Amino acid sequence: MKHLNTFMAAFAVAVLLSGCSSSNTPSAGTNDAPETVSTALSEWQITLDKTSVPKPEGDTRKLTFKAENAGTVVHELVILKTDLAADALEVVAGQVKEDAVGQVIGEIEEFAPGTTAEVTLDLPEGSYVLFCNVLDSGESEGHYQKGMRIAFTIGAATATKSTLIDASAGGLGANPGDAKNKHTYFNFSTGQVVDLTDAVAADSSDWDIAFKRSGIKLNGGFSGKKEVGGFFTGNNAEAYDVSGGFIRSWFEVATAESERSDFTIVSAADIPTDNSEFKIDKLVPAIQGDGTLEEWWFYHGPPTHLVTAVPENWWVVKSAAGDSYAKFHVTELIRDSDDDPDPLMRRIILEMQVQPVGSDFFNGLFSHTFLIPRDAGGALYYDFDTEAEVDASNPGWDLKVEYDGASREYRILTNSGVSGSGKGGAQALGDDPGSVSNGADQDQVAHYFADKTGGVFVDLTWNAYNITDGDHKLWPNYRVYLIQSGEAVFKLQILGYYHPQTTESGWVSIRYEAITP
Repeated sequence: MKHLNTFMAAFAVAVLLSGCSSSNTPSAGTNDAPETVSTALSEWQITLDKTSVPKPEGDTRKLTFKAENAGTVVHELVILKTDLAADALEVVAGQVKEDAVGQVIGEIEEFAPGTTAEVTLDLPEGSYVLFCNVLDSGESEGHYQKGMRIAFTIGAATATKSTLIDASAGGLGANPGDAKNKHTYFNFSTGQVVDLTDAVAADSSDWDIAFKRSGIKLNGGFSGKKEVGGFFTGNNAEAYDVSGGFIRSWFEVATAESERSDFTIVSAADIPTDNSEFKIDKLVPAIQGDGTLEEWWFYHGPPTHLVTAVPENWWVVKSAAGDSYAKFHVTELIRDSDDDPDPLMRRIILEMQVQPVGSDFFNGLFSHTFLIPRDAGGALYYDFDTEAEVDASNPGWDLKVEYDGASREYRILTNSGVSGSGKGGAQALGDDPGSVSNGADQDQVAHYFADKTGGVFVDLTWNAYNITDGDHKLWPNYRVYLIQSGEAVFKLQILGYYHPQTTESGWVSIRYEAITP
């Protein structure tokens, strides 16, 4: 791979020799004698006699990389300045996409087994990855993918960190009972993944952000106890048109390297002075109830402050097992008055039709009344296969109907997403329940939406989907977010959703840096 003519900032000489010869050719830049970094390349690893050297006294440090090919096939050595982790470089057709992941400062081009070669470079302080980018004829995986890569540091490591997070949650469509089907939790201060179950994480302050497939949640509000919040800095408006639609041509050329400058310029000066601008996660049910006539309950406002049902609006729901369906609407929402006999209750009445397992049509209408304590609130769980309420511990519940006495909110949840481990979900039908006669027919219901966490990553998403109208992939928009965790604030940029070597989905690459002490 030829790069030396592209990067004139570094002057390099590589000499191919058999045995143990060396080159004394001087390099441009600083006048100090070069320090040697001994390097061995073999199948399939790179070893160095040192993985870091002290910071330069001037702008750069003169280093000679003296490489021995101790293997049985040709190798090369590419010296890349990057803040990406050594195993997080994007690969296309078996080779690292060098111009998309950093700046190639120099290289030793392919040299034969049993020979040595060297290159002398003037290198600035920072983080580097050394790798072999050879792709052997007839192979689909190059030497980099097979393990020939190593991190190298000059002086202090770059303040910007990057990591590759396995958010695959056991793979697309993993069984709800799979132990891997959970969020992956990350702590910005330690730069480490925190090994937690979802249940333990709910009460833990050891994490800041969590990833599951394309979903992201922060440790605050509905999602956790730490009150971590997020803020979008407003970059890359040019990626979208005036109506909010993505601009395909922008996404097709944008890379982690081309969008680095947007990340770099964000500083402490960009932290909002009003703390309320940091968004805390909230619950966003698939069956929306927000007090408007477009959803299932309506708030009348003062002076009555009444809340009533909106029976015109219907939903179709998939069961926790994913093999039966129900259509429903809320016909009445009644709150006992102080004059009513104890116990004072709230009555939420649903009228529904069920499509049983193995059936391709919905049965007749019936009603069910949910009784919840008026002031304290509570939740009831319903299995529409048995047409009965079930205990909260029953994993087969399909609908959860609740009133939160503290927030004074009504909710109807499905056994899906952040609300449960099932395969449920819902789709709004508006005032036309007859539009769906078979809940399993994808031509009638293309997608059942899961309950999810709402926050900065939902309101101002990090990606665009299916930009070519056929790729069905997530494309990062390289937005830069601020994440506030206690007194610390970090900037964050999401770089990709696919494993950079295998292209498996659910592997999230991030770039982050602390911008407060």
